[in-house]
Amino acid sequence: MEEKNIRLEAMNKLISFSFNFKWAGTLNSNSEKTAYPKFILDLWFDDRDFMLDKYTSHADDFFTFYCSLDNSNKIKLLNYINDNYNDEIKLMLH
Repeated sequence: MEEKNIRLEAMNKLISFSFNFKWAGTLNSNSEKTAYPKFILDLWFDDRDFMLDKYTSHADDFFTFYCSLDNSNKIKLLNYINDNYNDEIKLMLH
């Protein structure tokens, strides 16, 4: 039962993050101010324009963006969420 609860809490955290992640402004590679999902800046700053294009090409849909990532970048993003996001409404698992 403990393992199932851990999986449920992880799914809840991922879903909550997908609706609540922060946006930040910074300069793009053309020195123009652009808004980026903060997780893109934190994880892929050097590739921020490429990742923003990837994100926006999927109609700004977090889960479609996530599914388009390769395995190593999925793990990188999941670890980031696990380590940095704690604003989800906790599940009352008994």
